[in-house]
Amino acid sequence: MQCNRCESKNVDVIESGPHKKLVCQDCYSFIKFLSVRQNTRFSYPSKPKERRKPMAIKEFRGKYWCLSNFAPVMGIITVEHWYQANKTFELVWQRKILTAPSPEDAKHLARDMEKSGNKREDWHQVNVPIMSQLVALKMLLRSDYRKILLDTGTEELVEGNWWHDNFWGDCTCERCSHIVGLNNLGKIHMALRSFFGQYSVFPVIFI
Repeated sequence: MQCNRCESKNVDVIESGPHKKLVCQDCYSFIKFLSVRQNTRFSYPSKPKERRKPMAIKEFRGKYWCLSNFAPVMGIITVEHWYQANKTFELVWQRKILTAPSPEDAKHLARDMEKSGNKREDWHQVNVPIMSQLVALKMLLRSDYRKILLDTGTEELVEGNWWHDNFWGDCTCERCSHIVGLNNLGKIHMALRSFFGQYSVFPVIFI
């Protein structure tokens, strides 16, 4: 069957939301995680057929670099470090990735880990919820990043890129010109913006 949200075919589907749409496990996990309060539900339409709104924030660079997974959170540690380390249960590989000198190095080490056969088997079922939790943690730890996120108001946030990532963002290269990316990272930030916008006081987190 086909997922009504991401259009993946030949996947097991689950009924989700008030309209009982059939969605795949990845999309269901994403929507369920973002239902952060009992009476608050976040849901997103199926993969769009039109290009982004002209007023959208189309890339996480410059003023909006803090929305990138490569932006520092604690010292040199980034969301990218945390995300790549979560791909394995092996402590040796986790330590290597978390102590990498840059997010690029963390990503390369994770690729080496995958080639060694140490990637967790359920990764594609948990990667979106894990990313959501890590971005939320970044925003709780960094009040300056959180302010910039909240100051975007109601603008659409798009993780524009040129490296063909149409799952987390929306690639703008010529090869992908006919594709509108799922922009899951942008959607995570917009859901968090909506959630954080309801509060004026946030906890102090000690790590």
